[in-house]
Amino acid sequence: MPGFFVRPKRRLSGHARDFERSQKERAETERGQSFFRQILFELDFLISFTGVITFVKDWNEVIKIAPLEKIMVETDAPYVAPVPYRGKRNEPLYVEEAAKKIAELKGVSFEEVARQTTLNARALFGI
Repeated sequence: MPGFFVRPKRRLSGHARDFERSQKERAETERGQSFFRQILFELDFLISFTGVITFVKDWNEVIKIAPLEKIMVETDAPYVAPVPYRGKRNEPLYVEEAAKKIAELKGVSFEEVARQTTLNARALFGI
């Protein structure tokens, strides 16, 4: 289960690793997805995805239900490069692969995902 650290009126950061690794953990995954639905819809938070979504399907349903206005993308560089760069050092430029996967799952254009996630990041960081 993700760990979260909260400071009032500041950004909240959480990390979910190995979200689903086996059938044995299926129930925990379903609880985790429910947890993220609550964050998105009840608590009005943003959720950010790395290139892991290009090869791990665990987040597909969360991505499909999350409004694009609640999604951000990141690289997690220098670790865990996305497809088609698996096995290489991750680079900030590869964030595009996560955005492409989100566009595919949501049935929208890459340009729409890039535009909206940029707006989301600017709003979050006040830039």
